[in-house]
Amino acid sequence: MRKFLVVAIALLFTGCDDKLEYPNKYPVIETEVATISKPEVGSGTDINFKGKVLELGRDYEVIRYGIVFSLFNNNPKLNDSDVFIVEAEDNTLKKGSYELFAHVTRTIGNCYYRAFVETGEVVVYGEVVTSELLNN
Repeated sequence: MRKFLVVAIALLFTGCDDKLEYPNKYPVIETEVATISKPEVGSGTDINFKGKVLELGRDYEVIRYGIVFSLFNNNPKLNDSDVFIVEAEDNTLKKGSYELFAHVTRTIGNCYYRAFVETGEVVVYGEVVTSELLNN
């Protein structure tokens, strides 16, 4: 019985070779620390957000990806009413880092942000990162 079980499991996994390159169905992403700076002209705060695609996943359609952020909500999600969304212009997801820029008029407090990938089935989020805005 044990030999049969071992052989059955081995056969099960050998038929999945095309999926071994992408073991996760959906992408694996992380949120990197943003660069916060004062604008060269005017007031407010410039934020250069950064996300990173660690694994591409397989068998899904990318609707959009980017950064979702809030100045008040410490757990921002796409469907929240108090968030801003900065999307990449191209929906072709690639492994590696990406950067997106935003300008906010607020100069004090915190900014809560996370990377996201929206597919036709689910939204995948990176962890939430908190950065303090510069006091101009």
